[in-house]
Amino acid sequence: MAYLYEEEIAIFHPLTGTPVTTFSTNSQSPLATGSADTPTILGEDLLYPYGPAIDGTTPKSDDGSTPAIPLSIDLPIFGHNHSYVYVNNNGLLSFHFRTGQFIAQPLPVAYGNPFLALFWADINNQVAGDIYYRQSTDPDLLSRATSDIRSHFHNKDFTAQWVFVATWDRVAYYGSSGNKTRPDIAYSSLSCCWVRAVKILCIALLCISMPAGCLLHPRQVNTFQGVVCTDGNHTYVLLNYKDIQWPSLGGNDLIHVGSLALAGINSGYNTGYYTIPGSLSLDIVNISSTSNVNVPGRWVFRVDRLHPEDVSGILDNATDVPVEATDIPIPIVELSIFSQQHQPIFETDLLYPYGPGIDIVNIKSDDGGSPVISLSAAIPLFGSRRSYLYVNNNGLLSFHFQIGQYTPQALPVAFGNPFVALFWANINNQLAGDVYYRESTDPDLLSRATSDVMTYFRDVNFTAQWAFVATWNRVAYYGSTTDKVNTFQAILCSDGNLTFVLLNYDDLQWSSVNASSNLTDGPLALAGLNSGYSTGYYTLPGSMTLDIVNLSSTSNVNVTGRWVFKVDGLHPEDVNGFLGMWEAVFSYGI
Repeated sequence: MAYLYEEEIAIFHPLTGTPVTTFSTNSQSPLATGSADTPTILGEDLLYPYGPAIDGTTPKSDDGSTPAIPLSIDLPIFGHNHSYVYVNNNGLLSFHFRTGQFIAQPLPVAYGNPFLALFWADINNQVAGDIYYRQSTDPDLLSRATSDIRSHFHNKDFTAQWVFVATWDRVAYYGSSGNKTRPDIAYSSLSCCWVRAVKILCIALLCISMPAGCLLHPRQVNTFQGVVCTDGNHTYVLLNYKDIQWPSLGGNDLIHVGSLALAGINSGYNTGYYTIPGSLSLDIVNISSTSNVNVPGRWVFRVDRLHPEDVSGILDNATDVPVEATDIPIPIVELSIFSQQHQPIFETDLLYPYGPGIDIVNIKSDDGGSPVISLSAAIPLFGSRRSYLYVNNNGLLSFHFQIGQYTPQALPVAFGNPFVALFWANINNQLAGDVYYRESTDPDLLSRATSDVMTYFRDVNFTAQWAFVATWNRVAYYGSTTDKVNTFQAILCSDGNLTFVLLNYDDLQWSSVNASSNLTDGPLALAGLNSGYSTGYYTLPGSMTLDIVNLSSTSNVNVTGRWVFKVDGLHPEDVNGFLGMWEAVFSYGI
């Protein structure tokens, strides 16, 4: 069976987030576990070994990245321990959420997302090149990292216990000439077309205005690498610049096209950062012939503390490169906007309290969502304990990877990514509406959740200790030309052993774009529960039909618009017990 995915989803699996074109990864893990059919390992004096025989590979995707890569250790970096990382195609390693921003921004970038900017630029590995990564405890690799750090920092007590290697091999700038077809210009999906249109238009106008011979040769590519190593207490990063041929799309000594690259270290706060000389200028190409450790092309820093250090100690951010700190919003970064004081809070008899006065708000992004949300308690869900989740703009809560897929897929979806599909549809909060969420242990909220669950599931002993509220408020369908909007909400609550989900459908005015009683235009929505396996799922009545709008007037607990399920076990249950895969028992609202 074939499904329609948007351009970037065709490379990233829409539900697992796992690259489907890698040489050595599988659907269970983004980490390298095997060899390619034609083993290739590259590397030399400057670069650590890399290649398809030993590494995972990021997808061929403009402004894309890996999914969250769980680390085998807690990595001390910038004053905190981090348990996952993203390898972003545009030249960054980030430790909170992935970033697709293609315009490098002066440091510091104070949005709580620590990152290492090896060569932050508008890279497009669809045009040329590959991006490799792996974490390793290989003895030879650890020995090399140990030797390098001891040599550069004269730290004889350091012995590397873990290494992460990420390599950008012969990558090109977005819009540069090459032998490959430009699928991102010709693609038919409308997703993010405004971003690409602006990029393409700017490149075209600047190219027209440039002197002949100023554009890059098709074969100009960059190769660079980041090596992060730790002994569990001290963490170092080695930035290896083997061959830097371009600073932006095109340029000579006076003129360039497109934004210029930046290299540096960013703690995610207004302090704790460092910009490598030459950044945001044509001189950035000199990074392959300069160094802070007397090894051409190598820059090394200690990064376990809030303030990065070189061999001379804590770096003075202001003296090396006099760039002004900025609070300009990041245009294409996955982040959440925290609510301000004295903002409204909404509530109805059906809906739990929500709004900018108490919630976090997802960014306005078609097919976007929240960054990974670390939970204060590991909750039992679908037979396993979950410590993080994503609030996806297209109407789902997912517990392994983000879901950008805009076409609902009939359940079960057996790709190891559990999710609760409140109203899975091609939602666009750029057009209308907001998506709110919060984690809470507020006594009033827990009391209300306890009361509701005990009312419906009378045979259980339950006292809520934790709750998560996600609300889609007056959201529109992608491409809609009407004023129809939908409002719905999910409440996850748990006592540490039992977990329940309340799905509240306050107002459903559309089932797809411009849908009428007998006509649809675009895929219809789905609501349901999915364990991530071929068993343990349930589809709510009306899903993928025009009748999906009736969820706001039906119920399985005799409360109009509310559907409640027990979801800690592999198989979801309603008030009558285990749900058969195709069972659809419901009652109309009273």
